[in-house]
Amino acid sequence: MMFLIVCYRDLHLRNPSPADYEHYRPFKWWLIPHGITGALALFLGPLQFSKRLRQRYLSWHRFAGRTYVYGVAIAAPLGVYIEYLKYAHGIGSLRLVIATVGFATLFIFTTAMGQKPIRFAQELAHD
Repeated sequence: MMFLIVCYRDLHLRNPSPADYEHYRPFKWWLIPHGITGALALFLGPLQFSKRLRQRYLSWHRFAGRTYVYGVAIAAPLGVYIEYLKYAHGIGSLRLVIATVGFATLFIFTTAMGQKPIRFAQELAHD
């Protein structure tokens, strides 16, 4: 859902105005890795809960899970950095930086909590 919201909100960027160029100039190259890894994480996250996918396609499930974890590990800190750059250039607010830190922390924390039982089960399987 979040992916669709972002896409809808940024439809005007297909024909950007000079004001759009100026707004995105300080952080434009950081948006590419943030957007790609964030979209992957938002898309692959819910698929990890599918019992059918996990049972039928275990190797794909594991690959998608690793991709999800890497996506979160890249997208969340980059989101914070982008908001900081916006604040530093006077086009964002400190309130938004703090909110983004909170969201990124929750994103990373919940991913780590989901990863913890998996690591524990892998260690038991190797013993």
